[in-house]
Amino acid sequence: MPRTKNTLPPPDREKGQRSLALPDYITRIVPIWQNPGWLSGETWRNVVKSQPVAMICRETLIANITALDWKIEPRDSNKRDELRAEIDYYTQFLSNNGELDYVQLLEWIVQDYLDIPFGSGVEIGREGDSPEGRVMWIEPLDGATLFPTLNSNYPVGQFLKERPSDFVYFPQHAINRLYMTPRTEIRRKGWGMAPPEKIYLSLELLNRGDRYYANLLLDTPPVGILDLGDMSKETAELWLASWRDLLGGTDPFKIPVLYEHEKTAEFVSFTKSPTELMFDKATSKYTSISTAGYGMSPGDIGLPTMGNGGETLAGTIRQERRTRKTGFGILKKKVKYFMDRILPKYLEFKFIDLDDELNVAIGRARLASATAWQVLIDRGVFLKNEVRQQMIADGLLTISIPETIEGGDEVIESPNANQNERSGLLGRPIAPSQGGQGEVKASEADSNIESDLSALFNPSDAKLRRAIRSILEPSINEIQKLYSSLYENDLFDYWNDIYDEYLDSGIYSDSDEVPQLMLSTIQLNLSSLRKSLPIEFEWSDASKNALMQIFSDVLRIKEYSKLLHLYEIGKSDIEPELASIAIDSNTLGFIETESTALLENMKSKIVDRFYNTIISGVRRCLTNITSAKKLDDLDIETFMSDNVVSYIKNSLNNQTLLILNQMSRELGKISEKYLEE
Repeated sequence: MPRTKNTLPPPDREKGQRSLALPDYITRIVPIWQNPGWLSGETWRNVVKSQPVAMICRETLIANITALDWKIEPRDSNKRDELRAEIDYYTQFLSNNGELDYVQLLEWIVQDYLDIPFGSGVEIGREGDSPEGRVMWIEPLDGATLFPTLNSNYPVGQFLKERPSDFVYFPQHAINRLYMTPRTEIRRKGWGMAPPEKIYLSLELLNRGDRYYANLLLDTPPVGILDLGDMSKETAELWLASWRDLLGGTDPFKIPVLYEHEKTAEFVSFTKSPTELMFDKATSKYTSISTAGYGMSPGDIGLPTMGNGGETLAGTIRQERRTRKTGFGILKKKVKYFMDRILPKYLEFKFIDLDDELNVAIGRARLASATAWQVLIDRGVFLKNEVRQQMIADGLLTISIPETIEGGDEVIESPNANQNERSGLLGRPIAPSQGGQGEVKASEADSNIESDLSALFNPSDAKLRRAIRSILEPSINEIQKLYSSLYENDLFDYWNDIYDEYLDSGIYSDSDEVPQLMLSTIQLNLSSLRKSLPIEFEWSDASKNALMQIFSDVLRIKEYSKLLHLYEIGKSDIEPELASIAIDSNTLGFIETESTALLENMKSKIVDRFYNTIISGVRRCLTNITSAKKLDDLDIETFMSDNVVSYIKNSLNNQTLLILNQMSRELGKISEKYLEE
């Protein structure tokens, strides 16, 4: 039999704690008669019941959370079969525990969670009344009868006003609580703040507006003064007395009659007409504030929005996305933790919430990360296990997997030469909120540009061996001198940092001896390489047409976004469609001029990047293969191996990706500048 505790447990205090604390829960429930002051749970429930907007918000959140599918999973995915019996038991138990099914349980706990300061609570019956015992039953409790004790062993007590002399205190393993926004005031420690308390003033203003409109629909005369004109005092008093008699009885409102006067009787109202007061707009404002207190919008509960342009598809999608992160998102997380406290520590409760846009966004993030990590792994910057651990930390993987893999700590000196090409880098995916499909699709236009780049950055192995020899043979003495100086002065890491910096920018102003020696070596390498492997790079007509097509699409999308924004904020009455955005002749001329200029400007940069990538690849291989002791007998034939050639070839292939990204950024800058002008 479980032991029942009927005496108040003292609040916890840490050993050596100096801070002050109030002695017990009773002094914490001090009526503070201000707005909103301390009110009982029953009072807050009545506040919600008196305002339909709050009721609808609550019921909408309950409907959204109960509509989600769910499952119970082991925290260690490798133990799924081992824990199958426990998973099946708790799945069946939560589906229907004998008194309430899953939907009824959620409806019970979420109501108090969204209504009262304490939130909701359920009593948990465990086998043998043991903290680690299997859950045998769940008894939902009235949250308005519960209070926090601030004692970790007996955290919650219960008090019934119908039985004022009886108290009961629940041990930690026998109670489960769900509440919102813990209060920070010392008098309210242990209590929460539900949405009605946050938006009380807004709800009260809505109530006043509702009462005002209700009075307009009743037969009660409005507040004001009746001017009886030329009627004498005695006659007016007699008429008033007879009117009081008319207002009595089972049908209190009757039609009064005036007579024996010449001037027209006039009624002076103390209030304004509904048209002048514009209560419809005022109540719309307070409705928006009230729904925001629940983390929602009026559109989420079926009410029209306040915007001048009305509702749009883009605005609705954005608002739904915001709601999923605010009111619904926090409720979903709270319910998950509530269920996890019922389950054993080795099991967890999961919602099955399939969000199309979220899945597409995660897919893009995984694809972008995979592309970036591939380059970094191939260049030996990171190890496979490091990448795996970072991917897990980024949250891109939702299943439980080991952090290390076999062979993941080995440095890759020669990555695969056949790298998967990634076309469509200049593609224009349009999000659903902008009227598109939201998918990442490769285009024929991108492929044409990529083909020209691939033709340059995919030389034959024989050409690469000739290029490597042209770098090493003329500058072998300078390389030996440079390496010896670096090793002697412990400047190897410093040199590695500035080497690629100079190759990328062509600028390095330091006059130190080692950098100057490095600069002269690079200049000698470039001169020899250009003579050995001359290049005349030209863009094909297909690439020129492709860039114009891409440029046109970029401008159309940016123009569409601008018009859509004007429509959403009410400055335009026409909702734009992407398909209707056309390019005029002046813009076509601008596109042709800028596309030609961009391609021409990129030509020399692309050739320089080709030569610099080969020099950088040779330098990296030289660093990995040689050491200070081997500098004197440096063997050039070692660099003719397939591994070195394959490494440099892969570095060249990666340049296609970088150049496409650079061209995409340039197009974006030109488009923004053109639209601003």
